[in-house]
Amino acid sequence: MKFNPFSRLAWHTAVAAVLGACLALSSQAQTPNFPNRQVRMIVPFAPGNGVDILARTIADGLSKMWGQSVVVENRPGANGIVAAQEFLRAPIDGYTYFVGDIGSIAVNPSLFKKLPYDPERDMVPLTDVMAAPWVFFTTKANGIKTMAEFVERAKAEPGKLTYGSTGLGAPNYMAAEFFKIRTGIDLLGVPYRDGNQLHSAVAAGELNLMISSWATARVVMDRLQPLAVSAPARQPGYPQVPTMQEAIGLADFEVNSWAVLMGRKGAPQAILDQMQADAIKVIQSPDVQRRSSQIGIDVQGKKAADLVVMIQSEVSRYRAVIQKTGIQKD
Repeated sequence: MKFNPFSRLAWHTAVAAVLGACLALSSQAQTPNFPNRQVRMIVPFAPGNGVDILARTIADGLSKMWGQSVVVENRPGANGIVAAQEFLRAPIDGYTYFVGDIGSIAVNPSLFKKLPYDPERDMVPLTDVMAAPWVFFTTKANGIKTMAEFVERAKAEPGKLTYGSTGLGAPNYMAAEFFKIRTGIDLLGVPYRDGNQLHSAVAAGELNLMISSWATARVVMDRLQPLAVSAPARQPGYPQVPTMQEAIGLADFEVNSWAVLMGRKGAPQAILDQMQADAIKVIQSPDVQRRSSQIGIDVQGKKAADLVVMIQSEVSRYRAVIQKTGIQKD
């Protein structure tokens, strides 16, 4: 019997097939009751870091919105590799996220010959968690009051003034190397295990220079003398700190500390879309905006397209610094 496209049976069969396909597409497009269990956010820093503070603020806002727990897990170490690997070990189901920063996302691809992950291949940016210009501090114990005085002394005593970082290739290390290239000074880098150890060292007067966000440095602020901020304009939260242009005539010296909420490529798109939309709602809420402003951090709730452009620019910037300095890890 030949198929008759106008027969009643054929008509009902075709309609059923179309409806079935539409329902299947609809079920794929809808978020499958997300979240119906705990959501994780992996942070590559110890508790108390500026990134950690904002990640916890966002996680708390999402928990209240969803009525479901969002836990922040701190996995510091190896310039973000420890945290990134923990993120990539998790199931690709949209229930685990990574708060990627300069080191883990922009520096590591050029710094490491054998990086166990590829941010572009394995991750997708959802929204910004924080952005803040670096502030260059010295300890009050050494008597330096201005950035001009610091540079003058560094040129007079090449290789003797010290700066602290959380290791080769860490964001504050890269900012220091970028500063050395732009000013032509020679500083001695001293690595520390983590930010807490670094803060203890600068508070004790063991270092001449610390590069940090204002939010992170607040724990030892009474021991510090701010010298300059790496932004094109003075910051509302600390307007007494001059820009590099004002301090030493260094034009276009703009380097930032930043972090981005990253999802896993291959996770259900509907879940990633909901996570992005809800995180942006929390970020743009008055409470989060007020909290971030109080600690000198900017967070806007940017979308993926803007973040991709920013990340590509940062990757290029730090690739150039790494090539100039010749640093690289296996």
